[in-house]
Amino acid sequence: MVVAPSLAIRSAIKPDIEKDNVLEFLLGHIEKDLKSISSVLGKSVEDVLVLIHFLLEESVNSKTQARIEYESPEDDLCLLKKKESRETWEENFNKRFIAPVLEKSEEILNTVNNKIINDKRLGSDPLLQLLFETDKPAEIMGNNYLSENPSVWQFRDRISIKHLMQTFRKSQQNCPVLQEFLHYASINSS
Repeated sequence: MVVAPSLAIRSAIKPDIEKDNVLEFLLGHIEKDLKSISSVLGKSVEDVLVLIHFLLEESVNSKTQARIEYESPEDDLCLLKKKESRETWEENFNKRFIAPVLEKSEEILNTVNNKIINDKRLGSDPLLQLLFETDKPAEIMGNNYLSENPSVWQFRDRISIKHLMQTFRKSQQNCPVLQEFLHYASINSS
């Protein structure tokens, strides 16, 4: 889409933008959307990109027909001419592709990262082993040598109240004290 004729793309964007700003406008929106999805899912932008790539691969490789649950050749579902047909298509796409990916996001990320690690072209690279933290952790040398211990410098997901709230909602555990704390924390943060 980015390499398509900018005039055709520019005419589809409302409100009108300058001819030279099409690429900048689209990239800015993509970046903003990635940050929003990252915030909502509690994942890094890189993880969101992996999930989007997986989602697109699933939709392209899917053997389903474009016309889901419609038999009449006259309907506008595939043409997306009417607002109702677009909404129906979005609901069907969400049910078929997006919801399953979001439900299994952790599993998908682990599988994809393991594929990258085990790829003989890349996985044996010592730098990638460090990046994906697949190297064997060194034995702890004591408190005097913490700066030399690789496990001290390993990447860990960012922990925030928002991330804790998302994780707690997903787990559906009965922890009334934690639930009360998160309730007051969300009130205080807003």
